[in-house]
Amino acid sequence: MNYRFKSYIKFYLNFWIIILIVWSCAKPVSPTGGPKDETPPKITKSIPANGTTNFHGEEIVISFDEYVNLKDINSQLIISPPVRETPDFKLKGKSLLIKFKEPRRAETTYNIFFGNAIQDITENNALAGYKFTFSTGNVLDSMMIEGKVINSYTLAPVKSAYVMLYDSVYDSVPYKQLPYYIARTNDNGEFELTNLRNISYKIFALTDINANYLYDQPNEEIAFIDSLIHPWNVEIPSLLKHGLNHGDTTLMADSVVLRIRNDSIAITDTIKASPVQDSTAMKTDSLMVLNMGKKYIQMFHFREIDTTQNLLKTSLLRQNVLTLSYKRPVKNPKINILSGGYDGNPVIGQNRTNDTLTVWLPGYQADSIMFEMTDNKRILDTLEMSVKPRDKPGKKAENKGAVIHFTNNLSQGKIKPGSVLRLNFQDPLESYKFEDFVLIEDTIKAQGAKIMFADSIRTKVNIRYPWKEGIPYTLIVRDSLLTDIFGHHNDSTTLKFTGFREEETSSVSLKLDLPENTPYIVQLLDTKEKLIEQYFISQDMTINFKYLVPGKYKLKAIDDRNGNGIWDTGKYLAKIYPERVLYYTKELDLRANWTVEEQWQIPEPGK
Repeated sequence: MNYRFKSYIKFYLNFWIIILIVWSCAKPVSPTGGPKDETPPKITKSIPANGTTNFHGEEIVISFDEYVNLKDINSQLIISPPVRETPDFKLKGKSLLIKFKEPRRAETTYNIFFGNAIQDITENNALAGYKFTFSTGNVLDSMMIEGKVINSYTLAPVKSAYVMLYDSVYDSVPYKQLPYYIARTNDNGEFELTNLRNISYKIFALTDINANYLYDQPNEEIAFIDSLIHPWNVEIPSLLKHGLNHGDTTLMADSVVLRIRNDSIAITDTIKASPVQDSTAMKTDSLMVLNMGKKYIQMFHFREIDTTQNLLKTSLLRQNVLTLSYKRPVKNPKINILSGGYDGNPVIGQNRTNDTLTVWLPGYQADSIMFEMTDNKRILDTLEMSVKPRDKPGKKAENKGAVIHFTNNLSQGKIKPGSVLRLNFQDPLESYKFEDFVLIEDTIKAQGAKIMFADSIRTKVNIRYPWKEGIPYTLIVRDSLLTDIFGHHNDSTTLKFTGFREEETSSVSLKLDLPENTPYIVQLLDTKEKLIEQYFISQDMTINFKYLVPGKYKLKAIDDRNGNGIWDTGKYLAKIYPERVLYYTKELDLRANWTVEEQWQIPEPGK
């Protein structure tokens, strides 16, 4: 009995083991290893076919060879001409169904750009740049316009800006009417407007903050060309495919450049390689025609000055010190204190761009203040603000401003011969004894140093002296020589520094040839666009940048056509373009004990 039971158990165990082995061998599993799937989805068919004419249906079906997802369809999708109601997009099996919610225009070619929205579900491989085209008329329009949108001040490409065409040509059309055709710039600022009718258009570029295809927000940036643009045949090779880049010094000679200047046309027979990159926005943007039969539009992007004034932000820096930030510069600020009991003298300071005010209230005792801020006697705001910071629980209040401290403009503890030593104070000074400052050159007390304020509110002090290369200096400011408007005094301070030596620094001798005797701003910048030095010139001259810390630098010129010493933006309705900006495209890689000589011939506007 026991023997039969054991045989029975052994039989069934062997039976189930065999079944499990057979089942595991027959079970399909995903193969391991092998190359990663990098193939995007492929279109097997569409109803109607891509490029169909006389299409009046309500639905489009696009089928793929695999299952797909729609990723970021709201941001990736562009329909040109725009529709007021976005169609419904639905995935069914391996197909995408597009259902329109409104009638389309008659005799019009439509383009549906999907960007990178269509992706497979396994590896998210995108069907990049897919476009579906159909026409509601007998003809599929085949003209095109392409180009690049560039920041007018930095000349950097502008991505994700809408470039729009209008068949109505009145000036205010971008404010009131949806465009007839639309495209979006890529990461390189390039755009293509395809399947266009053979007519002239008004062209306008917009960074659309509220996504309604209208220029209706003051912080939206724009670009325009003040001439009608006629499209060209699609057979002309695309610059986006050939990678032409504005400012490229490798453009071949014997090319032809056609540039529009409002209603006039100037033709240049050749493009010569030269180390210059510029915006030709002095008179207009440019349309380039090259000898290979390519056309390319260049548009310069800017933000108009918003003439409305608004208070953007208020803050309490520290006790009795307020800041007010405005949208636009404040020219002549005054404060009228409405809360009573204060007979002190408030001080107002402004930043470099005059749009941020700092208000000091020496001797003010209350916890809050009510006041009016005016500009040229016009009331900007009536405000009530706290003037004392709140104490944090468990911490005693700290009087951080009890001692006067100052910063300086030294670089690595050294000063450039020919420059000034700048002392920057946190709060305006009330009294000062500059005559008791002691400057020691090497080991001898220096004579002839000139010390004076660099601003009207006494927060910046310049010390001028003929600093010598390699010589050590010591500035001694003894205790209580300075008193600020809050009654705080300075501690005894000793500042040690040395004059830069020529052999440890670099120099640049820049010979400038201007096209005409008009004002230019010439700037030396570091690689992060930080301003190092600038000059204002109006005639041919040589500029010497000396005692530069070794490193990489850039040169920039601004065609300051109104001579106000700053770069000015454009104004669309007044047909004013931003002031022309140029970069010397040769980066300056400076090393110690080097003197670099460069010549920069500034081209005439529009060339």
